[in-house]
Amino acid sequence: MLANELVQVNLSTKKSIFVFDFLVFFIIGEQIAKIQLFVVLVSLFQKFEFHFADGWKPKDLRGQPGITLRPPDCQYQAFVR
Repeated sequence: MLANELVQVNLSTKKSIFVFDFLVFFIIGEQIAKIQLFVVLVSLFQKFEFHFADGWKPKDLRGQPGITLRPPDCQYQAFVR
């Protein structure tokens, strides 16, 4: 084949490309980490009441887009139950 010749490729004959989510990965300790996070959050919500700080009104709670959705800057107070 010469360098100046054009080559036609029939895309329908190529094999399909797998999406990255096709494979399932098992992470050791992931389930234990999820359970621990759940237990910590439940214990915090049982022991404390969370409110917005005095006089602070939320303007927009939709968040700020970026690589991830960043929550807006908020001021909270935690009270012991």
